[in-house]
Amino acid sequence: MSYTLVATAKNEGPAILEWVAYHKMIGFETIIIYQNDSDDLTHEILRTLRDMGEIAYFYNRADYGRHQVKAYKRAARQAAFREAQWVLALDLDEFLLVRADGGTVQNLVDAMPECNQIMLNWKRFGGAGKTRISQDLVVETFTLAEDEARVKTRLTPFKTMFDPNAYTRCGIHRPQGQLIPEDQVRICNGSGLPLNAYEHRNFRAKDPGQRALAQINHYITKDAASFVLKSYRGSAHQANRAIDRKYWTRRNYNSQEDLLLAARADAIRDRMQELDAASGGRLLDLRDQAIELHRSRFDALMEDSATVYRDLYTYCLENPGLAIRD
Repeated sequence: MSYTLVATAKNEGPAILEWVAYHKMIGFETIIIYQNDSDDLTHEILRTLRDMGEIAYFYNRADYGRHQVKAYKRAARQAAFREAQWVLALDLDEFLLVRADGGTVQNLVDAMPECNQIMLNWKRFGGAGKTRISQDLVVETFTLAEDEARVKTRLTPFKTMFDPNAYTRCGIHRPQGQLIPEDQVRICNGSGLPLNAYEHRNFRAKDPGQRALAQINHYITKDAASFVLKSYRGSAHQANRAIDRKYWTRRNYNSQEDLLLAARADAIRDRMQELDAASGGRLLDLRDQAIELHRSRFDALMEDSATVYRDLYTYCLENPGLAIRD
């Protein structure tokens, strides 16, 4: 089978190499990334990966707040999308963790019943009390997450891997443009359970199997400094959504340690080194430069003690969210 991953990016320079290396490692042959208006070396990193043949990369012109949907429509016109057996759209703070034996997307599909949509619940990871932007991998820096059993009783957002012969394009959470009769729709979740076995509503669902075969690790807040920069950048999909104190408090889950993806950190680093070697040493250098640029931008936001961003950072430091939460 062939697997295609679709993503959008804006000012994701520190994260791109790790994210691409990992998802190539687990079996996505094609990664299509659309970028808009980045000024943190995102373009340079993506262009390098494109020139190496590792990704397909395009600039994504769109009205403010419409970049994600526009990118998904454009991706659906790509041959790699139309010819794939499975497609998944993720953001660059989302990592697909396959828990099925073998850890690849092929292993996931092999372990699934016959279906054309797989609802993959998020598992939200918090900031783990980190305050500054690190050189370390995301997957080994942030290892505290929401309680494993919470998804059994609480409606939790999901992303969907789907058959592009059955749907026209990616949506934010579910595929759009159904191409098959309703009686041919086959949906299961990240535990392999059929749709009638769990409660679901819009883009959220419960999972009685607790993500037995796969989950989406969503590093939604990261460290306090990165969160401030995320607030400064704004939302890619919901232009008017405030990334503020309430956003931090509601999403910064640090209830339970989850080391499943952190255990693959050495393998991810090895793949990053391979990609860097193939680029002549350019990729890791660009990643280092992007991290330093993000650090300097954060420092600049902190210079004025009256700014809303300094107040937000102080709030994050005072409310690290390390207590056990429901």
